[in-house]
Amino acid sequence: MSKASGHTAGSRRVFFRYAGHAGDVVTLHGSFNGWSDAYRQFHAERGNDGHFVCLCVLRPGRYEYKYQVNGQWVLDETNPSVVANPFGSLNNLLEVPAAAKDSGKSEH
Repeated sequence: MSKASGHTAGSRRVFFRYAGHAGDVVTLHGSFNGWSDAYRQFHAERGNDGHFVCLCVLRPGRYEYKYQVNGQWVLDETNPSVVANPFGSLNNLLEVPAAAKDSGKSEH
């Protein structure tokens, strides 16, 4: 996960990043969409060298999420915030802050 920045109606743009291998298929799933299958597919960054990025627009709040890489559930290793899920494993935890009145931008 990278950063959140201001967006319309109190929502925030949140960039998720994954470092893997060229050719990986990476998708994002979470409580922000009811864990829908293939909610968002990551796109390879420049050069398709295994670095992927996904942009979501989320309202301020607390969300659980996880990546799926080539069909396997994977934690976001850049985010140490985790919570136990009902399946006996962990999910990442994301806190999307409300927009700051003076800047409209915040780092995660």
